[in-house]
Amino acid sequence: RSEAISAFQVPLRRNVILVFGVLAAQSIHLASMHLPMMQNILNVQPINFRQWLIILSMSLVVLVTMEVFKWVRGKA
Repeated sequence: RSEAISAFQVPLRRNVILVFGVLAAQSIHLASMHLPMMQNILNVQPINFRQWLIILSMSLVVLVTMEVFKWVRGKA
């Protein structure tokens, strides 16, 4: 959301379009994995809990890395 300001300091309501865009994209992804017609077209299947944890872990690594980068950059 910002290369200079912490993700935890910017209120979500400040960028409503971004929030709705992310929600819409995730809804499409979930629908594609769970609707039988889309599963057949895209040749996909729902992911299990372990896979969700892996995705969450990878996402958190990016978030933490960027927050540390912003903090270090702000100190310089």
